[in-house]
Amino acid sequence: MVFQRVDRVIWNRANEEDFKKTLEFFSELLDVKFDVIRDPEAQVMVALSRGGFGLELGMPFKHEDRQSMMVIKVKNMDEAIRKFKEHGIEVRDLRSVGEAKEASFDPKDTCGIPILLNECPEPHMMYTEVTKYFQNKK
Repeated sequence: MVFQRVDRVIWNRANEEDFKKTLEFFSELLDVKFDVIRDPEAQVMVALSRGGFGLELGMPFKHEDRQSMMVIKVKNMDEAIRKFKEHGIEVRDLRSVGEAKEASFDPKDTCGIPILLNECPEPHMMYTEVTKYFQNKK
C-alpha cells in the first residue's frame, strides 16, 4: 500500500494561549498526552502526541504562515506522486529533510486541504529528536 496512514495533523495557532487551550482540548477529548518543545532557534513550539497517535500541533513564533495541513506517510514517494498526478494533482514543492522526503501540493487541487506527503524511516525522526530532548532534560 502506497499510502500508509495520516502521520500528523499540523495545526498552527495564532498565539500561545490558544495553543495551550488546544492542547488541553485534545488531551481531554482524545485521552492523549503531549510532549511540548519550544525551540527558539527554529522559531517554533511543537506538541507531539505520545505513543504514535499522530497529532502534531505547531505554533510558529513568526506568524507569516499559519497554514495547517494533513501529513500523509507514504511507503514510496515516487509512487505516491504518480498516484496524485493520475488525479491531476501536481507537486508544488519537493524537498528532502535528512532521510525524509516531503512533497506538497496546491490546496486548490486537494479540496482546500493542504497535504504534505512524507516518506521517512521509522520511527519518525521528529519523535526520535523529542525522545533525545526529554532524556537530556533529566
